[in-house]
Amino acid sequence: MSYNRGKKHMKKFQMKRSCAALFLITLSVFLLTTSGHLDVIDEYMIFFQAESLTLRGSLAVPQAKQHDTWYGREGVDGRPYTGYGPAHAWMVVPFYSLGRTAGAALGIPEPSHDLLLYLSALLSNSFLAALLACLFHYLLCRLDVPLRVSFAASLGLVFATPIWPYTGTLFSEIWTALLLLAGLAFLEQATRQGQAGISAVVGCGTCLGLALMSRPNHVVAVGVFAIALLLAPLPRRRRMRQVALLGAITTAFLGATLFLNYLHFHDLFQFGYADQVEGGKILTAFDTPLHLGLFGLFLSPGKSLFLFAPMVLLGLAGLPLLWHQSRPLAAVCGGCVIAYAFFLARHTQWEAGYSWGPRYLLPVVPLLLVGMAPLLRKLPRRWPRKALAVLCILGVLINLPAVFTSFFEVQSGGGYYDSNYDYLMDHNAVGQQWGLLFRYLGEGFQGQALDGPLHQGLDLWFVTLMKDRVPSSLILIGLSLALAALAGGLILQPRSRSKKKGQP
Repeated sequence: MSYNRGKKHMKKFQMKRSCAALFLITLSVFLLTTSGHLDVIDEYMIFFQAESLTLRGSLAVPQAKQHDTWYGREGVDGRPYTGYGPAHAWMVVPFYSLGRTAGAALGIPEPSHDLLLYLSALLSNSFLAALLACLFHYLLCRLDVPLRVSFAASLGLVFATPIWPYTGTLFSEIWTALLLLAGLAFLEQATRQGQAGISAVVGCGTCLGLALMSRPNHVVAVGVFAIALLLAPLPRRRRMRQVALLGAITTAFLGATLFLNYLHFHDLFQFGYADQVEGGKILTAFDTPLHLGLFGLFLSPGKSLFLFAPMVLLGLAGLPLLWHQSRPLAAVCGGCVIAYAFFLARHTQWEAGYSWGPRYLLPVVPLLLVGMAPLLRKLPRRWPRKALAVLCILGVLINLPAVFTSFFEVQSGGGYYDSNYDYLMDHNAVGQQWGLLFRYLGEGFQGQALDGPLHQGLDLWFVTLMKDRVPSSLILIGLSLALAALAGGLILQPRSRSKKKGQP
């Protein structure tokens, strides 16, 4: 009895150490490779929301008009508002506040204050992506994947998919990916614990509600999670109670969103989106032919989910086995991908504006990758782990150029939209991005890395700050902290044990 208890404690300790190592390693790499500026109007809107919440306790963004980067509507009070929910901005507030405090304490020159605030806000996605890796690691281990295999798969999740490039942006997709995966973890607990799973259902509903308050399109996930609860191997009355609780919680969050809509616009269903964008396009029309949107999301060279996150192929292969192990988990992992794909394919701007890969599908990528779990266990067949290694390498090579260079620089230069701002299906995102990276690497070898404009060249925060004449001592402090975190993570990283001859 004491032996089993000691073994259980040791397993928990190893899990905690492994998660700590994973968090430090991924966070340090993200801190070293994040960009130092914002590019797309979606990013500025989140930033201005967080700034307004910090300085004025308001969601209005009057500074957006001053910067001529406003996307939204005027409220009944005459102030400008954005078309994005407040949940993501709430999460960014602590990072923005940290940037303001650091700027004052370190004596950052006044002209560089905005860059420091942008950088501090961007660090939120690095932090969230590191948490996402740890949560994914924890969930795979809960599904009996060996610790080291789960560790490697979690590294693949954040470095072999568009998650890594998006740590250098302020888009909300990493935040909502974390919320959906946390919802799945709570669902797994609820379907295992039975009566004690009520608190897990509350956690699941809260995660889905926060995702909904970030972008209303995440409402499609609520139905999928509800169906998953109905598939749980629990008494019928208990399942119905859990579904009702989930519905009540998400309805409360939806009610809060609609209340804010009414408060700002005197219209419950006016979310603040502008009537038109570039080329007179109406984003709320949902007029894209379904087959065209699906082709773009899964098979086009510039937006294909299979191209930009090749690991999902292994997730799809494992879904039938996951269905036999846990129908609720399999329903969420596969159902969310289907629900999001069919919803987004009809969207007027299904390509997600200026963005890298299938941005709008990014929140469901971790869910689909959970489907790998049954294939990665200790089984006689080794092909899944070999396939994982190959797909991870391929994914890193595809997404790497968008980490070190700006995808917006490529796409805004032409070949992404036509004259009517319709997406060009033959856009070669990976090839053009690698071409840009080779160009800037060549300039770097020639000593010209700091000669270009502020938002061009190698898209790394320390390069941007050096161009802006920020004191090098402050840049070295930031680099040293990131390297220290990397060293700590490598020290804590799980070590492989020596195996006896003939041991599998």
